[in-house]
Amino acid sequence: KFPKMAEGSSAALYAQQLGSFLTLVVIQSVAMLLFKVCQVNGQYTFSPASSVALTELCKLGMAATLHQRERASSGRPYFEALSPKIVLHYLGLALLYTLNNTLSFWVLAVADPGTMSLGKSVAPYLCALLLRLSGQAMSGLQWVCIVI
Repeated sequence: KFPKMAEGSSAALYAQQLGSFLTLVVIQSVAMLLFKVCQVNGQYTFSPASSVALTELCKLGMAATLHQRERASSGRPYFEALSPKIVLHYLGLALLYTLNNTLSFWVLAVADPGTMSLGKSVAPYLCALLLRLSGQAMSGLQWVCIVI
């Protein structure tokens, strides 16, 4: 069953979600092609680790800026509701994300973009399987996103 939305906001929310989805698809597709084009004789002319580090640093800067703007407008403390458990969870996710990015460069060095896209398309199914095995319920919308 899909969640109900307010009448006036449903079209705008849907347009925003669709726009975000299409933007992420284009970014991921272009990134894989650019990674492959940047290779010379199967090797990168730059350090993939440095590239990932700079990209993540830019993302951190954008996230911190947006977080600061939201906190300043709401008047709430900067680290409200932050606990060591949350910090450890985010640290674990960051390490896994770093590993994923590093492996992506390695895989692109030995595989073509089509094979890489096919491999990445399996990720939602693996996530769904892990969620199912861990006993977490998934909504109808989540299942639709996985199937798409």
